[in-house]
Amino acid sequence: MDLLMKKFYIFIFLVCNCAFSQNQFSSKIKSDCEIIISAMKNSDYNKILDYTYPKVIEIGGGREKLFSLMKNTLDKMKKEGYVFENQILGEPQRIYNAGKELHCIVPKKTIIKTPKGRVEATYYLLAVSKDNGRRWFFIESHMLNDENKKLIFPNFNSDLKIPKNSKPVLID
Repeated sequence: MDLLMKKFYIFIFLVCNCAFSQNQFSSKIKSDCEIIISAMKNSDYNKILDYTYPKVIEIGGGREKLFSLMKNTLDKMKKEGYVFENQILGEPQRIYNAGKELHCIVPKKTIIKTPKGRVEATYYLLAVSKDNGRRWFFIESHMLNDENKKLIFPNFNSDLKIPKNSKPVLID
């Protein structure tokens, strides 16, 4: 086999290997996350809570308490002129095993209309599956300081690095 053919086979092997190392749950993670984005637009707080990681609901005082807190906070924001205009999901990143769960970071660009103009920022969600990728729950990454992370996720994989949210930038 000549050198050119060997290089071709190595190239094909590397391309195939990269394709298979992609996040195989990406489309399911995004479709579950889109449900939350749609629920946010429609003020469907129950649907948002359906996709909120259950331990967060427990630590937050239960579903009714979080429902009320979410509703009051978002209603107040709307009255003050803050409206979620758009949320755009990025590609789910690498999957990490964390005990019996799967964890993955999902970037989300958020555009909010404010009384002073439109603001854009990139935030990160932690996607969590307890059933090997069939269903995903989410938690806003800013809630995960070192103390909360240990409380919510005793088996958190320290190889997963949570990026810092960007600072909001006025775009017009």
